[in-house]
Amino acid sequence: MLILFCIINYLCGPFEFDYSLNIISSVGSFISGVAAVIASAAAVMAMNAWVHKLKTSEHLSCIWAANTKLSKLQGKFGEWYVVKYPKRDEQSDEVERLENVLKNSFIDFENSCHSLESVVTKERDSWVVEAKFISSIYNDIKNYLENNPRPDDSAGILKENEELLKLTNKIFMLFGKLIEEIDKLENQYS
Repeated sequence: MLILFCIINYLCGPFEFDYSLNIISSVGSFISGVAAVIASAAAVMAMNAWVHKLKTSEHLSCIWAANTKLSKLQGKFGEWYVVKYPKRDEQSDEVERLENVLKNSFIDFENSCHSLESVVTKERDSWVVEAKFISSIYNDIKNYLENNPRPDDSAGILKENEELLKLTNKIFMLFGKLIEEIDKLENQYS
């Protein structure tokens, strides 16, 4: 600052001391103003980053919840199918327990789809429709297993269960499609 004062004093002349101080004061005010603008801009950028982080974390939380519920649903469906398929002709406490767990898993996944739609995608009913479609395929498989007795193993199980094979392929393809969609959403918000 002393060097700036000396330079201004030299340029303005030795007798214009007040004028030199006014120029130094003006330069100091200008520098303070620029610093205030830079600090304000930095604060606004930090606030926007914080708001974006909050929104993103809420989005990711919903996406991860839906992913977790879908994985649980897929696992419980597989567990139910493995138990139900060979025991389709008889009542089993284990099958009944698994059906109750699976029913709750469908409800949990549908609820997470509602959250996903309201927070992340903002599309009405696209995820809920998919959740209900999975549920309807499950009901079709369950009805098929209850209404069709287990075929004789020597008759060619695959040929006898062609309809069942189509249904199980459909549900597992839908599980795969939804997992891909959730992964896309996660990549979009992370």
